[in-house]
Amino acid sequence: MVSITEIVGVVGGIAGLLSLALIIYKTIREKPIISCEISGEPYYYNPSNESDNFISFSVNAKIHNRGSRHTTIHDWDLAFEYNNEKFKINNNNYGNPFQVNADSTRSQYFILNIKKEKGPFKDYVKNCALTMYHTFGEITVPCEKIKESK
Repeated sequence: MVSITEIVGVVGGIAGLLSLALIIYKTIREKPIISCEISGEPYYYNPSNESDNFISFSVNAKIHNRGSRHTTIHDWDLAFEYNNEKFKINNNNYGNPFQVNADSTRSQYFILNIKKEKGPFKDYVKNCALTMYHTFGEITVPCEKIKESK
C-alpha cells in the first residue's frame, strides 16, 4: 500500500519540476530580443587640416527590441579592414549609454574616432561590423563597406 508521505513526495516533485520549467520558459521569453540594421550609408572623414587629430567614422543604426524587457547599450565598437590590415575602434565609454525600451525601435547615430596616424584611408574600408554590447549580451551588425566622405 502507498503511504500518504510517498504521494505528497511525488506531487511535490512534479510541482517542483513544473515550477522550474515555468521559470526557465519565462526567463527565455522575457529577455530582450535585439536586432539591428544599418540605415543610410556609413561614411568617414579624413582630417581636412593639420590640427585635426582623428579620422571620424559615422554609422546610423536602427535598433529593434522585440522582447518584453528593456536593455541598455553601454558600449560599442567598429571593426573593418583596409589594405588587408584589420582595425578596431572602441567607443571606450566616450558616448553615453542609452536604453532601448521593450517592444520598440530606436535610431542611434554612432561616431567613432581613430587617430589620424592609423590612416589616411582612401575610397572605402571593407568588411565592416558594428558591435553593440548590451545588458544581456552583444549584437554584431555587418556592413559591407564604409565610404570616404569628401
